[in-house]
Amino acid sequence: MTVLASGTLGAGFTAFIVVLALVVAVVFLFRSMTKHLRKVPPTFERKDDVNRPPKDDEGA
Repeated sequence: MTVLASGTLGAGFTAFIVVLALVVAVVFLFRSMTKHLRKVPPTFERKDDVNRPPKDDEGA
């Protein structure tokens, strides 16, 4: 058993604070990602279709 000097924080408490900070950061990142994904359109137009010359059967 390890005895700590009075008034010092142990490694367990420090690790708990680090893990808690990481969990809080992940929650905020997840919320931000969710907001950004809601802005994404359900379908995308291909950009190469805009600059592509029409095929013979599409007309000019």
